[in-house]
Amino acid sequence: MAPHVKAMCTVLLGVASLVQVQAVCTAGQLDTTFGGIKAAGYVQVSPMIFAATNANSEGLVVDATGSIWSADTVGSDSLGNTTYGLVKSARGGIRDASLGGFGYIAPFGQIANGSSNLLIDAGGNVLMETSGATGVTLFRYASDGTPDTGFGVSGMATVGYTSSWFGISAVAQQPSDGKYLVVTTANNPSATVPNQVQPVVTRFNADGSVDTAFGSGGLSYLFPASVADPTAFGRGTDVVALANGLILVTGRIKLSQSGYFVPFIARLLANGALDTTFGTNGGFSVVDLGRWAVGRRLAIQPEGKIVVVGGIVDASTGYNDVAALRFNADGTQDTTFGTNGLSIAPLGYGTFGYSVALQDNGKIVIGSLEYLDAAQATTAGLVIRLTTSGQLDPVFGNGGYATVVAPDGMPVSGDEVALDGAHKIIYKINYNNPAPRVDGASYLVRIDTGIGKGCH
Repeated sequence: MAPHVKAMCTVLLGVASLVQVQAVCTAGQLDTTFGGIKAAGYVQVSPMIFAATNANSEGLVVDATGSIWSADTVGSDSLGNTTYGLVKSARGGIRDASLGGFGYIAPFGQIANGSSNLLIDAGGNVLMETSGATGVTLFRYASDGTPDTGFGVSGMATVGYTSSWFGISAVAQQPSDGKYLVVTTANNPSATVPNQVQPVVTRFNADGSVDTAFGSGGLSYLFPASVADPTAFGRGTDVVALANGLILVTGRIKLSQSGYFVPFIARLLANGALDTTFGTNGGFSVVDLGRWAVGRRLAIQPEGKIVVVGGIVDASTGYNDVAALRFNADGTQDTTFGTNGLSIAPLGYGTFGYSVALQDNGKIVIGSLEYLDAAQATTAGLVIRLTTSGQLDPVFGNGGYATVVAPDGMPVSGDEVALDGAHKIIYKINYNNPAPRVDGASYLVRIDTGIGKGCH
C-alpha cells in the first residue's frame, strides 16, 4: 500500500509549526473490530447448513440505519430444495436477535430450487425475491421483520412462468411510482423461436399485484431482433430502474456459431417495450469480445454511464478474469474506460466478478473470488477496487486487490459487496467445513475504503 502524507498542525510553547507525518492508507484492510472481539472481523450470519445442491442465495443490502440485511440458505431437504432466510445484523456486525428471535426469518411459500435477492425500498420496507422453475415470488416486510399483509396475499406476491431457469435474479424499485421489477430467465412461449430461453422482467404494482399494463400481462421478454440463430438463448441477471422511467437490464447471450456467451446491456421503455433509440442493436448493445464473457451486475455512475461487471476468459491463460465494461448513457460502449472500454482484473488462477457497488467518489468496488490453484479447487475471498476510469486502484489493498481468507486457512468463496455509508465495504463470504463434513455457513466481513484524499 502506498503511504500518503498528511499535514498536522501542532502547537509547542505558543509557536505553531507545521509538521509532516506519515498517515497509513487503510483502504482494503480487514476491519477486525467488526462483530466484536470474539468474532475477530468474521461474523457468521447463517446457521450451519447442510450443503444444498441448488443453493444460490444472493442479496446483501444496508438500510438507512446501518443495519445489514442478507439472504442466506437456512436449510435444505433431502431432495436438495433450499430454504432462504432473511438475516439482519446490526451496523457493528452482531446478528440482530429482534428479527424472529434469532436474527433471521424464513418466508413461507418460496420458489423451490431457485435464486434470491433483496431490496430496501423507498419506504424502508425489506423485499426478498425468490425465482425458480415455476416463476417469481416477492415478499415484503416492515423494517422490524413483520410481514406486510397489505402486500399481495398476506405479504407475498407471485407470478408464474411456463418454464424458467434456475440462475441469477434481481429486484429493483421504480423511483417514479414505487412499482417493483424482477429480472430472471424463462422460456418465452411467444418468441419467434418457440419457447426460446430469454431474459424476462416482471413488474409488480406497489401493492403486490402484477402490473398487466407492462409488457404482455406484466412480463416483458427481451432479445435482440437481429439475432436469428434458432439455438441462441439469453439470461437476465440484473435490472436498474432509472428516475426517468426507463429500465436497464444486463445479462448474457449465447450464440451457437461462436459457442460462447457475450454480455449485453438493454433498455426498456416504461411500458416494457425495448427502447430502440438505445444501444447499437435496436434497444440492445451486445459486445462480442472474441471469447467467452458475461455480464452479471450493473451500476450507474453519477454522470449516467453504465458499468457492467462479470467475467471473461483470459486469452493467454484460459482462466476466467473479472471483467468490467462501461457504456455511455445512450448504450454505446465507452472506449475511454479501462482499455478500449474493457477493464480486466486477473489474479492467481482465475477470478470472477459477482457484484458491484459504487463509492460516493465514483470508485468501483467489485465482489469476487480468487482461485488459488491450477485445478481451481481452493479459493479465497477477493474484493477489487477500480478507479472511476477503470484502472486497478493502487491504494486499495495490494494494488487494487483485497484478499480475504478464513481465520483457520480453510477455503473461502465470496460474492457480494455493499457499502454502509461510513467508509466501509460489507462483503459476504461462504466458508465450507473440511471433509468429511458437508456443511458450511455464510459470514460477513467489513473492509475499509480508506479516508483522506487519494485514499478513499
